[in-house]
Amino acid sequence: MVALFLVLPSFASAQRVIPHAFFGSATVNGSPAIDGTVVAALVDGRQVAAKAVSDGSYPVLLVEPVADSFVGKTVTFTIGG
Repeated sequence: MVALFLVLPSFASAQRVIPHAFFGSATVNGSPAIDGTVVAALVDGRQVAAKAVSDGSYPVLLVEPVADSFVGKTVTFTIGG
């Protein structure tokens, strides 16, 4: 059994990072945001996702790191720019 493990090559594969999902209501000065207003997610100042408001809320925003982790980074949301 030990010889079998020594003969087989080892493969290391990185696990895919689970995307972060955000959803909710969007308000501007206490009133629901107008349909079409864009809610954007920024990680350390770089936009990573954006969705338009509909009926005062925004659909699920999936924020998924492309090549690295978001651990320890700041996520900021903007409404309408």
